[in-house]
Amino acid sequence: MPLETVHFDNVSGLMRTSQNRRVATVFNFTAAGHTEYSVAAPGTPRIEAGMTITAFLEEAGNWQTLIGWRDHESRAIFCDSGTEETVLCAVLPLMIAFLAGTAWRQPLNLVAVGLLAAYLFWSIRRIRKLRCARCAQGAATIRTVALAGSTPS
Repeated sequence: MPLETVHFDNVSGLMRTSQNRRVATVFNFTAAGHTEYSVAAPGTPRIEAGMTITAFLEEAGNWQTLIGWRDHESRAIFCDSGTEETVLCAVLPLMIAFLAGTAWRQPLNLVAVGLLAAYLFWSIRRIRKLRCARCAQGAATIRTVALAGSTPS
């Protein structure tokens, strides 16, 4: 999961919306002569031409897989909170245990157990990915500040 630092030369098409029940900001940008369209940023971050950010992408160069970013000017991290997945990780094991216990009466419950287990697995992977993104963005900024603050010898 690579980090990519870009400077927004131009920003257009800024629109606040909802994607998969989550607040997102969709926008287009041009950086170093390359234009990206319909990029969905989590939440409602400040997006302006002239900003420099470090983005966390699931796939290198694919801005459609943007997980979050760190604004270099304000040093704010914009990343999905993972609250929904955390609640699911607390509730799903209880539901799975209940359905597994009643599966002898209702064999269809085994199908539900399998689906809920898959959803639980997805939730755990998503939480780990978000934590990894936050850690990487924080570490990238610390390295940038440390390099900027050092004096040449």
